[in-house]
Amino acid sequence: MKSNTNLPSLSNPKGFVMPVVILAMVILGALTVAALATARDEVRSSRALRESGTALYAAEAGANLLLGTLVAPPRTVLDTLAATMSPGDSVDFGWNALPNGASYRAVFYRYGNQSYVLDMTGRDTGPLPGEQSISYALGPAGNGINLTAAIAGGISPADEEVRMDDEGDGGVVVSGLDTLPAQWDAGTCPPLDDRAGVTWGDADNVRIDHTAEVYGAPPVEEDAGMDPFDWGDLDYWDLVAMATITLPDGSDLTNVNPIVSGSDCVDNDFNWGDPLDPSSPCASRFPIIHVPGDLRIRDGTGYGQGILLVDGELRIEDSFQFYGVILVRDRIRLEDDVQIFGGIVGGDRIEVEDGATVRNSTCAAHRAMNALNRQLRPIDTRAWSASLR
Repeated sequence: MKSNTNLPSLSNPKGFVMPVVILAMVILGALTVAALATARDEVRSSRALRESGTALYAAEAGANLLLGTLVAPPRTVLDTLAATMSPGDSVDFGWNALPNGASYRAVFYRYGNQSYVLDMTGRDTGPLPGEQSISYALGPAGNGINLTAAIAGGISPADEEVRMDDEGDGGVVVSGLDTLPAQWDAGTCPPLDDRAGVTWGDADNVRIDHTAEVYGAPPVEEDAGMDPFDWGDLDYWDLVAMATITLPDGSDLTNVNPIVSGSDCVDNDFNWGDPLDPSSPCASRFPIIHVPGDLRIRDGTGYGQGILLVDGELRIEDSFQFYGVILVRDRIRLEDDVQIFGGIVGGDRIEVEDGATVRNSTCAAHRAMNALNRQLRPIDTRAWSASLR
Protein backbone atom coordinates (compact mmCIF):
# COMPACT_ATOMS: atom_id res chain seq x y z
CA MET A 1 0.00 0.00 0.00
CA LYS A 2 1.30 3.34 -0.93
CA SER A 3 1.95 5.75 1.97
CA ASN A 4 0.73 9.37 2.06
CA THR A 5 3.83 11.46 1.98
CA ASN A 6 1.81 14.71 2.32
CA LEU A 7 1.10 14.13 6.04
CA PRO A 8 3.63 15.60 8.46
CA SER A 9 5.67 13.26 10.53
CA LEU A 10 8.37 13.47 13.10
CA SER A 11 10.87 12.86 10.40
CA ASN A 12 9.15 15.36 8.16
CA PRO A 13 8.20 18.55 10.21
CA LYS A 14 6.71 20.34 7.26
CA GLY A 15 3.25 21.78 8.15
CA PHE A 16 3.90 22.22 11.97
CA VAL A 17 5.16 25.79 11.74
CA MET A 18 1.93 27.52 10.76
CA PRO A 19 -0.28 25.97 13.49
CA VAL A 20 2.34 26.72 16.10
CA VAL A 21 2.61 30.33 14.95
CA ILE A 22 -1.15 30.72 14.97
CA LEU A 23 -1.43 29.17 18.44
CA ALA A 24 1.31 31.45 19.74
CA MET A 25 -0.44 34.50 18.26
CA VAL A 26 -3.70 33.46 19.88
CA ILE A 27 -2.01 33.06 23.27
CA LEU A 28 -0.15 36.37 22.94
CA GLY A 29 -3.37 38.09 21.91
CA ALA A 30 -5.21 36.67 24.90
CA LEU A 31 -2.42 37.77 27.20
CA THR A 32 -2.47 41.23 25.64
CA VAL A 33 -6.23 41.54 26.04
CA ALA A 34 -5.96 40.33 29.63
CA ALA A 35 -3.17 42.81 30.36
CA LEU A 36 -5.13 45.66 28.80
CA ALA A 37 -8.27 44.67 30.74
CA THR A 38 -6.28 44.46 33.97
CA ALA A 39 -4.67 47.83 33.34
CA ARG A 40 -8.05 49.33 32.53
CA ASP A 41 -9.51 47.87 35.71
CA GLU A 42 -6.56 49.18 37.73
CA VAL A 43 -7.05 52.64 36.25
CA ARG A 44 -10.77 52.56 36.97
CA SER A 45 -10.14 51.21 40.46
CA SER A 46 -7.55 53.89 41.20
CA ARG A 47 -9.80 56.57 39.81
CA ALA A 48 -12.79 55.29 41.72
CA LEU A 49 -10.71 55.21 44.91
CA ARG A 50 -9.50 58.76 44.31
CA GLU A 51 -12.98 60.03 43.53
CA SER A 52 -14.40 58.13 46.49
CA GLY A 53 -11.82 59.83 48.70
CA THR A 54 -12.75 63.18 47.21
CA ALA A 55 -16.40 62.42 47.93
CA LEU A 56 -15.55 61.56 51.53
CA TYR A 57 -13.60 64.77 52.03
CA ALA A 58 -16.39 66.73 50.32
CA ALA A 59 -18.80 65.33 52.93
CA GLU A 60 -16.41 66.25 55.73
CA ALA A 61 -15.79 69.73 54.32
CA GLY A 62 -19.52 70.31 54.06
CA ALA A 63 -19.97 69.10 57.63
CA ASN A 64 -17.33 71.53 58.88
CA LEU A 65 -18.98 74.39 57.02
CA LEU A 66 -22.45 73.56 58.28
CA LEU A 67 -21.35 72.81 61.85
CA GLY A 68 -19.61 76.17 61.90
CA THR A 69 -22.88 77.79 60.85
CA LEU A 70 -24.93 75.82 63.38
CA VAL A 71 -22.81 76.16 66.50
CA ALA A 72 -20.80 79.34 65.94
CA PRO A 73 -22.01 82.53 67.65
CA PRO A 74 -24.64 83.88 67.47
CA ARG A 75 -26.11 80.48 66.44
CA THR A 76 -29.19 82.01 64.83
CA VAL A 77 -29.50 79.08 62.37
CA LEU A 78 -29.57 76.53 65.17
CA ASP A 79 -31.95 78.67 67.23
CA THR A 80 -34.32 78.86 64.27
CA LEU A 81 -34.15 75.10 63.69
CA ALA A 82 -34.70 74.38 67.37
CA ALA A 83 -37.71 76.69 67.40
CA THR A 84 -39.33 75.22 64.27
CA MET A 85 -38.39 71.51 64.39
CA SER A 86 -40.06 68.88 66.53
CA PRO A 87 -38.46 65.54 67.45
CA GLY A 88 -38.56 63.36 64.34
CA ASP A 89 -38.41 66.29 61.90
CA SER A 90 -35.62 66.73 59.38
CA VAL A 91 -34.32 69.51 57.18
CA ASP A 92 -32.65 68.77 53.83
CA PHE A 93 -30.19 71.51 52.90
CA GLY A 94 -29.81 70.05 49.38
CA TRP A 95 -26.68 69.70 47.27
CA ASN A 96 -24.06 72.42 47.49
CA ALA A 97 -20.90 72.81 45.39
CA LEU A 98 -17.39 73.23 46.73
CA PRO A 99 -14.68 75.28 44.97
CA ASN A 100 -12.98 72.12 43.60
CA GLY A 101 -16.21 71.06 41.88
CA ALA A 102 -17.14 68.36 44.37
CA SER A 103 -20.47 68.69 46.16
CA TYR A 104 -22.13 67.73 49.42
CA ARG A 105 -25.63 67.25 50.72
CA ALA A 106 -26.66 67.83 54.33
CA VAL A 107 -29.70 66.43 56.11
CA PHE A 108 -30.30 67.59 59.68
CA TYR A 109 -32.44 65.40 61.95
CA ARG A 110 -33.88 66.25 65.34
CA TYR A 111 -34.38 63.22 67.56
CA GLY A 112 -35.04 64.80 70.95
CA ASN A 113 -34.98 68.03 72.90
CA GLN A 114 -31.21 68.33 72.60
CA SER A 115 -30.40 65.38 70.30
CA TYR A 116 -29.58 65.84 66.64
CA VAL A 117 -27.92 63.94 63.80
CA LEU A 118 -26.25 65.62 60.86
CA ASP A 119 -25.88 63.30 57.87
CA MET A 120 -23.47 64.46 55.18
CA THR A 121 -23.14 62.90 51.73
CA GLY A 122 -20.24 63.85 49.45
CA ARG A 123 -19.90 63.38 45.70
CA ASP A 124 -17.09 63.98 43.19
CA THR A 125 -17.59 65.27 39.64
CA GLY A 126 -15.75 62.49 37.77
CA PRO A 127 -17.25 59.66 35.70
CA LEU A 128 -17.05 57.34 38.71
CA PRO A 129 -18.27 59.69 41.39
CA GLY A 130 -19.80 57.36 43.95
CA GLU A 131 -20.98 58.77 47.25
CA GLN A 132 -19.60 58.73 50.77
CA SER A 133 -21.55 59.52 53.93
CA ILE A 134 -20.54 60.74 57.37
CA SER A 135 -22.94 60.99 60.30
CA TYR A 136 -22.44 63.31 63.24
CA ALA A 137 -24.48 62.81 66.39
CA LEU A 138 -24.82 66.15 68.14
CA GLY A 139 -25.60 66.84 71.76
CA PRO A 140 -25.26 69.61 74.34
CA ALA A 141 -21.73 70.79 74.99
CA GLY A 142 -22.61 71.31 78.61
CA ASN A 143 -23.99 67.80 79.13
CA GLY A 144 -26.82 69.39 81.11
CA ILE A 145 -24.44 71.17 83.47
CA ASN A 146 -26.24 72.93 86.30
CA LEU A 147 -24.13 75.66 87.81
CA THR A 148 -26.78 76.45 90.40
CA ALA A 149 -25.74 73.23 92.11
CA ALA A 150 -22.38 74.87 92.76
CA ILE A 151 -23.68 78.38 93.38
CA ALA A 152 -25.34 78.04 96.74
CA GLY A 153 -26.74 81.55 96.71
CA GLY A 154 -25.76 85.06 95.76
CA ILE A 155 -22.08 84.57 96.59
CA SER A 156 -20.03 81.37 96.72
CA PRO A 157 -16.34 82.13 97.13
CA ALA A 158 -13.62 79.58 97.79
CA ASP A 159 -10.86 81.17 99.90
CA GLU A 160 -9.90 84.13 102.08
CA GLU A 161 -12.82 86.46 102.82
CA VAL A 162 -15.96 88.16 101.58
CA ARG A 163 -16.55 91.74 102.66
CA MET A 164 -19.75 93.76 102.34
CA ASP A 165 -19.34 97.40 103.27
CA ASP A 166 -21.48 100.37 102.27
CA GLU A 167 -19.39 102.80 104.34
CA GLY A 168 -22.61 104.17 105.82
CA ASP A 169 -24.09 105.15 102.44
CA GLY A 170 -26.60 102.27 102.37
CA GLY A 171 -27.71 100.13 99.50
CA VAL A 172 -25.33 97.15 99.69
CA VAL A 173 -27.48 94.00 99.47
CA VAL A 174 -26.47 90.37 99.05
CA SER A 175 -29.47 88.06 98.89
CA GLY A 176 -29.90 84.34 98.41
CA LEU A 177 -33.68 84.80 98.22
CA ASP A 178 -34.58 83.85 94.67
CA THR A 179 -35.36 86.91 92.54
CA LEU A 180 -37.22 86.95 89.25
CA PRO A 181 -36.20 89.98 87.16
CA ALA A 182 -39.29 92.14 86.77
CA GLN A 183 -39.13 92.15 82.97
CA TRP A 184 -38.97 88.34 82.60
CA ASP A 185 -41.88 85.93 82.24
CA ALA A 186 -42.07 83.56 85.21
CA GLY A 187 -43.52 80.90 82.91
CA THR A 188 -40.15 80.51 81.19
CA CYS A 189 -38.26 80.09 84.48
CA PRO A 190 -37.81 77.23 86.94
CA PRO A 191 -39.52 77.37 90.35
CA LEU A 192 -38.08 79.83 92.83
CA ASP A 193 -35.33 78.36 94.99
CA ASP A 194 -34.14 80.35 97.98
CA ARG A 195 -30.55 79.69 99.00
CA ALA A 196 -27.96 81.06 101.37
CA GLY A 197 -26.94 84.64 100.66
CA VAL A 198 -23.28 83.74 101.18
CA THR A 199 -21.78 80.26 101.28
CA TRP A 200 -18.23 80.18 102.55
CA GLY A 201 -15.68 77.66 103.73
CA ASP A 202 -15.22 79.59 106.98
CA ALA A 203 -18.11 81.80 108.12
CA ASP A 204 -15.72 83.72 110.37
CA ASN A 205 -14.21 85.24 107.23
CA VAL A 206 -17.51 86.82 106.17
CA ARG A 207 -17.50 90.50 107.14
CA ILE A 208 -20.69 92.58 107.09
CA ASP A 209 -19.86 96.19 107.89
CA HIS A 210 -22.01 99.26 108.53
CA THR A 211 -25.54 98.88 107.15
CA ALA A 212 -24.87 96.26 104.46
CA GLU A 213 -27.72 93.73 104.28
CA VAL A 214 -27.46 89.98 103.75
CA TYR A 215 -30.54 87.79 103.23
CA GLY A 216 -31.03 84.14 102.51
CA ALA A 217 -31.98 80.75 103.84
CA PRO A 218 -29.81 81.12 105.87
CA PRO A 219 -28.14 84.50 105.23
CA VAL A 220 -24.65 83.00 105.72
CA GLU A 221 -23.88 79.30 105.45
CA GLU A 222 -20.58 77.59 106.25
CA ASP A 223 -19.46 74.67 104.13
CA ALA A 224 -15.90 73.66 104.86
CA GLY A 225 -15.82 71.06 102.07
CA MET A 226 -17.20 73.26 99.30
CA ASP A 227 -15.51 73.49 95.93
CA PRO A 228 -17.50 75.94 93.79
CA PHE A 229 -15.37 75.14 90.73
CA ASP A 230 -16.18 71.41 90.75
CA TRP A 231 -19.35 70.52 88.82
CA GLY A 232 -18.82 66.85 88.11
CA ASP A 233 -18.40 66.18 84.39
CA LEU A 234 -17.11 69.66 83.56
CA ASP A 235 -14.82 72.12 85.27
CA TYR A 236 -13.92 75.78 84.84
CA TRP A 237 -11.46 75.11 82.02
CA ASP A 238 -14.03 73.11 80.07
CA LEU A 239 -16.22 76.22 80.11
CA VAL A 240 -13.24 78.31 78.99
CA ALA A 241 -12.83 76.00 75.99
CA MET A 242 -16.44 76.75 75.03
CA ALA A 243 -16.15 80.54 75.28
CA THR A 244 -17.88 82.43 72.49
CA ILE A 245 -16.12 85.71 73.30
CA THR A 246 -12.50 86.03 74.43
CA LEU A 247 -11.16 89.39 75.57
CA PRO A 248 -7.49 90.19 76.27
CA ASP A 249 -5.95 90.35 79.72
CA GLY A 250 -6.28 93.81 81.22
CA SER A 251 -9.43 94.72 79.28
CA ASP A 252 -11.06 97.95 80.50
CA LEU A 253 -14.61 98.07 79.13
CA THR A 254 -16.88 101.10 78.88
CA ASN A 255 -19.07 100.05 75.96
CA VAL A 256 -20.98 96.84 76.76
CA ASN A 257 -24.51 97.13 75.35
CA PRO A 258 -26.85 95.25 73.00
CA ILE A 259 -26.21 95.93 69.32
CA VAL A 260 -29.14 95.51 66.94
CA SER A 261 -29.25 95.97 63.18
CA GLY A 262 -32.80 95.92 61.85
CA SER A 263 -34.27 92.71 63.21
CA ASP A 264 -30.89 91.05 63.81
CA CYS A 265 -28.72 90.86 66.91
CA VAL A 266 -25.18 91.77 65.86
CA ASP A 267 -22.39 89.37 66.78
CA ASN A 268 -19.90 91.59 68.58
CA ASP A 269 -17.47 91.11 71.48
CA PHE A 270 -19.13 93.99 73.35
CA ASN A 271 -22.68 92.76 72.78
CA TRP A 272 -23.58 90.55 75.73
CA GLY A 273 -27.27 90.27 74.95
CA ASP A 274 -30.27 92.19 76.21
CA PRO A 275 -31.71 91.14 79.59
CA LEU A 276 -33.86 94.28 79.89
CA ASP A 277 -36.05 93.97 76.78
CA PRO A 278 -37.61 90.51 76.18
CA SER A 279 -38.72 91.63 72.70
CA SER A 280 -35.21 92.58 71.60
CA PRO A 281 -33.45 90.43 68.95
CA CYS A 282 -30.62 90.18 71.50
CA ALA A 283 -32.84 88.84 74.29
CA SER A 284 -31.77 85.27 73.40
CA ARG A 285 -28.07 86.11 73.17
CA PHE A 286 -26.23 84.60 76.16
CA PRO A 287 -22.50 84.62 75.37
CA ILE A 288 -19.79 82.83 77.31
CA ILE A 289 -17.18 85.53 77.89
CA HIS A 290 -13.63 84.59 78.89
CA VAL A 291 -10.78 86.86 79.97
CA PRO A 292 -7.40 85.11 80.49
CA GLY A 293 -6.34 87.65 83.12
CA ASP A 294 -7.84 90.80 84.69
CA LEU A 295 -11.03 92.58 83.63
CA ARG A 296 -12.47 95.96 84.58
CA ILE A 297 -15.97 97.09 83.59
CA ARG A 298 -16.96 100.70 84.26
CA ASP A 299 -20.03 101.55 82.28
CA GLY A 300 -22.85 103.53 83.87
CA THR A 301 -25.33 102.51 81.16
CA GLY A 302 -24.02 99.09 80.27
CA TYR A 303 -25.67 95.73 80.79
CA GLY A 304 -25.44 92.15 79.59
CA GLN A 305 -26.15 88.50 80.33
CA GLY A 306 -24.55 85.08 79.98
CA ILE A 307 -21.59 83.41 81.68
CA LEU A 308 -18.54 85.52 82.56
CA LEU A 309 -15.23 83.71 83.16
CA VAL A 310 -12.24 85.66 84.47
CA ASP A 311 -8.92 83.95 85.19
CA GLY A 312 -7.55 86.91 87.16
CA GLU A 313 -9.23 89.79 88.99
CA LEU A 314 -12.64 91.24 88.14
CA ARG A 315 -13.69 94.78 89.02
CA ILE A 316 -17.15 96.11 88.07
CA GLU A 317 -18.38 99.62 88.82
CA ASP A 318 -20.62 102.48 87.63
CA SER A 319 -24.09 100.82 87.83
CA PHE A 320 -23.29 98.06 85.35
CA GLN A 321 -25.92 95.26 85.30
CA PHE A 322 -25.24 91.58 84.63
CA TYR A 323 -27.71 88.68 84.53
CA GLY A 324 -26.27 85.18 84.71
CA VAL A 325 -23.25 83.51 86.27
CA ILE A 326 -19.87 85.08 87.08
CA LEU A 327 -16.91 82.78 87.80
CA VAL A 328 -13.64 84.41 88.80
CA ARG A 329 -10.44 82.58 89.73
CA ASP A 330 -9.02 85.51 91.70
CA ARG A 331 -10.52 88.58 93.39
CA ILE A 332 -13.92 90.18 92.71
CA ARG A 333 -14.76 93.79 93.54
CA LEU A 334 -18.25 95.24 92.94
CA GLU A 335 -19.02 98.87 93.67
CA ASP A 336 -20.98 101.98 92.68
CA ASP A 337 -24.52 100.54 92.37
CA VAL A 338 -23.54 97.50 90.30
CA GLN A 339 -26.40 94.98 90.02
CA ILE A 340 -25.85 91.24 89.60
CA PHE A 341 -28.76 88.82 89.10
CA GLY A 342 -27.77 85.16 89.20
CA GLY A 343 -24.72 84.28 91.23
CA ILE A 344 -21.01 84.88 91.56
CA VAL A 345 -18.17 82.53 92.47
CA GLY A 346 -14.80 83.89 93.51
CA GLY A 347 -11.61 81.94 94.00
CA ASP A 348 -10.04 84.47 96.36
CA ARG A 349 -11.53 87.60 97.94
CA ILE A 350 -14.92 89.21 97.22
CA GLU A 351 -15.79 92.80 98.03
CA VAL A 352 -19.29 94.28 97.60
CA GLU A 353 -19.32 98.01 98.29
CA ASP A 354 -20.99 101.38 97.65
CA GLY A 355 -24.53 100.35 96.78
CA ALA A 356 -23.69 97.19 94.80
CA THR A 357 -26.23 94.36 94.96
CA VAL A 358 -25.95 90.63 94.28
CA ARG A 359 -29.23 88.70 94.12
CA ASN A 360 -29.69 84.99 93.64
CA SER A 361 -31.73 84.39 90.48
CA THR A 362 -32.14 80.80 89.38
CA CYS A 363 -33.95 82.10 86.30
CA ALA A 364 -30.93 84.17 85.21
CA ALA A 365 -28.58 81.27 85.91
CA HIS A 366 -30.97 78.85 84.18
CA ARG A 367 -31.14 80.95 81.01
CA ALA A 368 -27.37 81.34 80.89
CA MET A 369 -26.94 77.58 81.26
CA ASN A 370 -29.56 76.88 78.59
CA ALA A 371 -27.45 78.93 76.23
CA LEU A 372 -24.44 76.87 77.28
CA ASN A 373 -26.27 73.61 76.71
CA ARG A 374 -27.46 74.89 73.33
CA GLN A 375 -23.89 74.77 72.09
CA LEU A 376 -23.84 71.49 70.22
CA ARG A 377 -20.74 69.42 69.82
CA PRO A 378 -20.21 66.14 67.93
CA ILE A 379 -20.73 63.14 70.19
CA ASP A 380 -19.55 60.55 67.67
CA THR A 381 -17.77 62.02 64.68
CA ARG A 382 -16.75 60.40 61.42
CA ALA A 383 -19.28 57.64 61.92
CA TRP A 384 -18.88 56.34 58.37
CA SER A 385 -21.93 54.71 56.87
CA ALA A 386 -23.09 53.55 53.46
CA SER A 387 -26.53 55.01 53.96
CA LEU A 388 -28.20 57.63 56.09
CA ARG A 389 -29.00 56.61 59.63
